[in-house]
Amino acid sequence: DREMAPKAIQVSIQQLKQETFSNPNNIKQNFVQIIKDLEVKNGQVLWPVRVALSNSMFSPGVFDIAYVLGYEETISRLEKALYAIKKT
Repeated sequence: DREMAPKAIQVSIQQLKQETFSNPNNIKQNFVQIIKDLEVKNGQVLWPVRVALSNSMFSPGVFDIAYVLGYEETISRLEKALYAIKKT
């Protein structure tokens, strides 16, 4: 939803900036913690992040996308998506 998407992306940026991106499982654990901390359903975090990273509603999983893109590109795409959401 319009309220949760920017929050999910912002928290994801903050959490992932501390991640080494050494393997998809570590990235997954970060998202598990984000979802737990925000007390929301998986899709409320993973869906907006997936769209921000892939620019598509249908794509591989968030953890795999972030791992393949790597730290810099993942953070960059999330920041651009957050900026675009806040701008509208």
